[in-house]
Amino acid sequence: SRLTTLGHMAAGLAHEINQPLAALRLYATAVEDMVATLDVPDLLDCVKRIDQQSLRAAEIMRRMRNFANLGSNKREEIEINRLIQEVLAILEHEFKRGRVRVDVRLAEGAPCIRCDAIQIQQVLVNLIRNAVEAMNETEFDERVLTIEASVENERVSVRISDAGCGIDPEKMDTLFKPFRSSKASGMGIGLSICRTIVESHGGSISVEANAPRGTTFRFAIPLVEPARTA
Repeated sequence: SRLTTLGHMAAGLAHEINQPLAALRLYATAVEDMVATLDVPDLLDCVKRIDQQSLRAAEIMRRMRNFANLGSNKREEIEINRLIQEVLAILEHEFKRGRVRVDVRLAEGAPCIRCDAIQIQQVLVNLIRNAVEAMNETEFDERVLTIEASVENERVSVRISDAGCGIDPEKMDTLFKPFRSSKASGMGIGLSICRTIVESHGGSISVEANAPRGTTFRFAIPLVEPARTA
């Protein structure tokens, strides 16, 4: 119901804001590292990214406030490849710090979805960061994150696969429920809010174990024809 969805969104607000703030802390750390080497061009790039993430945090708060007030979300037709590429740029330093190799397979053509771009990017950020964290104990040369977008059955599908520690099979069925988490320090809000966002866009989200190790999260959202100009 709408009230249930609003409850999930409200419960996940702190988690939503934490994503860009975590990126801010990451870039700040990178700035500190580069100050020692006086690498000015990279320093300026990081400062710009910090500013972008600050604006992103403010935009997420505004969107969530509008949602809670039953205001209409800003939904537009947008290419899934663009959303993925923007998120990868945001997380670039995190990949470097985690020594993670990213294998990106964008969808052929320019498939579009009608969505709130900020919300769908938050789903991507959450799933990708979880995948990176899952590979903390993986050998460096095996830390591969695979992101694949495709069109299947009139839906745009995105798969995010890691080579990490995997998820306890007994927790698979409750993974998307509020306050259930595979992390010792987690509150379990992240995956629950991901499901709420995806389902509010008419989509679905699922998880499966990889062989011989790792996990794949997949979400799919209805495809729309890209807008045509006269």
